[in-house]
Amino acid sequence: MKTLKYLFLSVLLMGMASSCDSDLDTVTYDSSQVTISNLVANKDASVLSAKEKSTPAVTFAWSVTNFHVDVAVTYTLEVDYAGKVFANPVVVSSAVDTYKIITTEELNKAVRQLQDKYATEITDTEAAQSLELRVSASFSTAMETVYSNVVSLAVTPFIDEPAKIFIVGDYCAWNHDNSQYLFSPKFTDEYSGLIFFDGKAANGWKISPIGEWGTDWGDGGVIDVDGESTLVTAGGGDISAFTKSWYQFDFNTTTGVLKATNSADSFGLVGQFNGWGGQPDQALTLERDAKGSYMTATLSLVANEGFKLRADSDWAWGIGPDQLGDLTGCTGADGNLVVAADGTYTIKWYFNREPQTFEAIKN
Repeated sequence: MKTLKYLFLSVLLMGMASSCDSDLDTVTYDSSQVTISNLVANKDASVLSAKEKSTPAVTFAWSVTNFHVDVAVTYTLEVDYAGKVFANPVVVSSAVDTYKIITTEELNKAVRQLQDKYATEITDTEAAQSLELRVSASFSTAMETVYSNVVSLAVTPFIDEPAKIFIVGDYCAWNHDNSQYLFSPKFTDEYSGLIFFDGKAANGWKISPIGEWGTDWGDGGVIDVDGESTLVTAGGGDISAFTKSWYQFDFNTTTGVLKATNSADSFGLVGQFNGWGGQPDQALTLERDAKGSYMTATLSLVANEGFKLRADSDWAWGIGPDQLGDLTGCTGADGNLVVAADGTYTIKWYFNREPQTFEAIKN
């Protein structure tokens, strides 16, 4: 029988003297006598919805792992793709509790993390994903971890994107498929977004709740480009009072109130590469791909030399890593963007997303 001995030291301080006595108790741990946890789930399939992020998706519970010694046990709930034998598991939780209520958002995040780990093997990321879960139990890093039974779970994840409404106008040839959007990350009636009209805002546009014509918000007769305007859905005309290329809009779908919180004629790149504005800012051009509209440029950058975005070659409106979401090919440092190596880079700024994303791809 394989037996390991663990010694637990008990120290008793007595009186006012500086002396102390120690009692050494020997506790025997026998791995062959361990009773492992039995893991169960309240369902074997779950279809996740972005509108229910905070709601429970699946509840897991397990019996106590009994090591037959008086120790605090830590339980770790792991998930991996079925058949992978937990080669690259994602940890869902780690605590002393013997249950875990996984929210929709937590489960969706775990699935997306697994998809990143197995990116070359997963072909349909939106279909039901066949997963397996288990609980590990341990009371010391020096001890061999023991595992529960494995339970199966089919999870259909959601695309973690906010609700959106369409800005449709002359700038996109009045085509919903080419439009830009205002977003509501919390799925409320409050929407916002950065729109690039490419000099065509005054040619007219409207706000559409869906990707086709129907009940749309338009000009109710009074547009205040510097304040708030109430748009209407009945008989509203094209909105043509705004004249700049760039607008940061807030819009309430319940009240119809539209407000431009920022505006500009242009955006460019500025940094150490041009003496922080000693030379003209690097111009950007509009492109579009499957991920949406983006501004792009190609320029030479030096490792660890900062750069960022700004409007109208002025510091009144700047955008750096703190205002951006995911960064690819670059990082944030002291409020600026930096790359790790010298070279020529293709910049892609996906401005019309929530959150905005930025890519610096070395050519």
